[in-house]
Amino acid sequence: MMLILKTTTFKKPIKFLLKGSIIFPKNKDFETFDRIEFYKKYIQPLYEEFGKWDGSPDDLKEFSGWNVGNKNFFSSDFLDPYFYTLLKSSEDNSDLRSLGKSIFYDQNLSQNGKMSCAACHLQENAFTDLKIKSQSNVEGKTVLRNSPSLYNAVFAKRFFYDLRAFYLEQQAEHVIYNDDEFNTSYEDIIKKLKTKPEYKKAFRTAFKDGKINKENFSKALSSYVASLYSFDSDFDRFMRNEKDVSDDIKKGYNLFMGKASCATCHFAPHFSGLVPPFFNENESEVLGVTSKPVNDLPVELDTDLGRGNSPVKKEKSWIYDYSFKTVTVRNIALTKPYFHNGAFNTLEEVLDFYNEGGGEGLGLKMKNQTLPPDKLDLTKTEISQIIAFLNSLTDVSKAK
Repeated sequence: MMLILKTTTFKKPIKFLLKGSIIFPKNKDFETFDRIEFYKKYIQPLYEEFGKWDGSPDDLKEFSGWNVGNKNFFSSDFLDPYFYTLLKSSEDNSDLRSLGKSIFYDQNLSQNGKMSCAACHLQENAFTDLKIKSQSNVEGKTVLRNSPSLYNAVFAKRFFYDLRAFYLEQQAEHVIYNDDEFNTSYEDIIKKLKTKPEYKKAFRTAFKDGKINKENFSKALSSYVASLYSFDSDFDRFMRNEKDVSDDIKKGYNLFMGKASCATCHFAPHFSGLVPPFFNENESEVLGVTSKPVNDLPVELDTDLGRGNSPVKKEKSWIYDYSFKTVTVRNIALTKPYFHNGAFNTLEEVLDFYNEGGGEGLGLKMKNQTLPPDKLDLTKTEISQIIAFLNSLTDVSKAK
């Protein structure tokens, strides 16, 4: 698994960088430590230098999503999307993505002919729907939770807020069979596709066997969703030394990574709960999410048990009650309302909730909260700086 080094001694650039990285943090405390300067002066250069050494990338491919050929933490190829999907890179191509996009936007594939994937995942809203809870196929009814963004959604080992699906393809299957969503089956979808000349042509173009079946349908849809990258935000470009950003954004990032403790769950550079260093498991957290913003009294715990009600039997335990997947905060400025229940309409409301220490910090009885209940003591200025950083993660340039 470990990289195979050419020599047992470090090269001069690496020696210099390692020495500097040890000296730099001295005489700095946790809150004033400049993580951006440290990253740019030492971490990224070390990453590039070590990348020049001979390695054994195949050792990692079996259990890690990290792309050992990557040169920068904040570029789109940091993780390999094909580690997270049943689709192989050798199978993927532009024709397959095009077919997948057609499927994604096709309402006729649902039982009532009125719902497509795009009904709850609109491109202009970073592939969310801006609704408190997403629509059902039943008039006037909603599904249980808020719709998460599909940007970078492929980079996960578990799907849905309760982590009940283990592959991107399985996630789609849950939607297809859900009575409140597509309310159909693969058999019915395949029958419909076979009646359309345009789909017959598209499947022949995308696949050697040209078959319209469940396997090829899933590959096409996965190809499209896996193509929805978002790694060209202002902050990404700043960390790649392609542009500068405001002091508020820089201070906000340092607060995010430090005093505010956001990065203890939202790991850089994807800012999601995909756990480093191997990026092969997803975290869920118990935050004690309330049914409405903290200033809207009385404060009450949201009743959704989340992972505690997951159909994954081996995870049936009280420790997962009120536990929800840690989703990415990339494009968060475009994806309100927030949390699984859509109860928070602004980022200020979200930061106020965390500032109080979540549900337990607000005085709710929580036996298993994983978020520390301590007050963060963030000032209004610091909250605005964190929001400035979060806004700098907006990037919708890669939608295809």
